[in-house]
Amino acid sequence: MQTKSKLLPASARARVVPPLSFKTTSTSSFHVLSASSSSSQPKEETDITRTAFNSSNNSPPTLEGKGVSLSLWLFSISTFIIANTSRPWPTSLYESLSCSQWSFVHAISSMLFGGTIILSSLVEYLVVKTSDASVMKFWFLDVPQKLDVNVVLPALAGVIVSGVAQANIRYGGLATSPKHVVGAIHLLVTFGLWWAITDVTTQRKTSEMIRRHNSGQDEDKIDEKELHRILTMRLASNVVSCLLVVALYAIMVLKPFLGN
Repeated sequence: MQTKSKLLPASARARVVPPLSFKTTSTSSFHVLSASSSSSQPKEETDITRTAFNSSNNSPPTLEGKGVSLSLWLFSISTFIIANTSRPWPTSLYESLSCSQWSFVHAISSMLFGGTIILSSLVEYLVVKTSDASVMKFWFLDVPQKLDVNVVLPALAGVIVSGVAQANIRYGGLATSPKHVVGAIHLLVTFGLWWAITDVTTQRKTSEMIRRHNSGQDEDKIDEKELHRILTMRLASNVVSCLLVVALYAIMVLKPFLGN
């Protein structure tokens, strides 16, 4: 009995093509199937590999949103304080809670505000000291906007509003309040201005330089000395911010001007 290939004419046997082989090729950290097997088996990637690939192609988060939020915050808080220097405003806000309830809001807001400033300053110091590229990239590109906009600014606003509310309930307004109350409010506004001038500006420069440093492109090479200078400026700015927080707590607790 003759096989099928022998029954075929010579011209048909010449057109018989052997079956495609299925093989896997490896490129860097990805395992890519050849074209012959991609249609029958899905491509699989680990979560870590996919994250690393996406992070290298996605643009870094910008800090424009933080700058806008900070500008609106400064304008709103300044307007609020100026309006309350002559008379309590708005009265409906202060009447919505009792003095003890406003004191509770003040304590929670102060804890979040002061704790976040001091703890983030210590963490940033450790991040800079380690000089680990992945850690610095995470800290300066992902953390600042989320932490500052979602925690620091609302907490600082809560401290000021609740402080003014207590002053209006207890003393009839900021104009008739003791000097330690007015001094604490002024120090809070000073902190906001210092933070806007030093922290936000250096944060934007640092984020851009670290993004370029991690890109691996020759045209994105940065000046290491300039980066070190900016990081040193940030550490110094953080020290001043922490000292302002300590001074603020000293005024609120020790009340140095009480009775004057």
